[in-house]
Amino acid sequence: MIRKTALIVSMFMFVSLLTSPVFAKKRSKVMTVDAGVPLERYGFAVDASYDPRLDNLVPGYRVINVAVVNNSFNIIRLDSAKDKWYVKMRGERKQVEALINLRDLDLEAWSQVPEAAKPLLSYPLAIPIGARLVIDIFVPEKVDLSSLSILGMHIAYLGQPVEVRLEK
Repeated sequence: MIRKTALIVSMFMFVSLLTSPVFAKKRSKVMTVDAGVPLERYGFAVDASYDPRLDNLVPGYRVINVAVVNNSFNIIRLDSAKDKWYVKMRGERKQVEALINLRDLDLEAWSQVPEAAKPLLSYPLAIPIGARLVIDIFVPEKVDLSSLSILGMHIAYLGQPVEVRLEK
């Protein structure tokens, strides 16, 4: 009886491991979801906003605040070297790449950020289970964000690009 139970538990753990996002089949089709709605299969929700009052925080960039709520049973691992983020404006097909790690990609701009703000603007390593946090992404200041309509992200850990519709 104990061997049978151990075998069943082992099989359950093996199947659970294979169906986790790390081992899931890499998907290339873009998943589209409305802001604040949990992503199917992943259990976390994303929303974003642009506040022009933050335009002077990082010289040369505009800041977009991305709110993430992780209601899944998985830690969402982030990688500033592999993850890609972008935005699209209403009525435009062209996407604008967003920077997620100013410390490595624009040291001059990063050095001008107030010391107290640096920990808040750094790209996190993970989104813990049950976390509600804000990730800040940066676009060049020449980009007009008044018609921001799409937030795109390709988090390497998930293996699937996602577009979040910010407008209803």
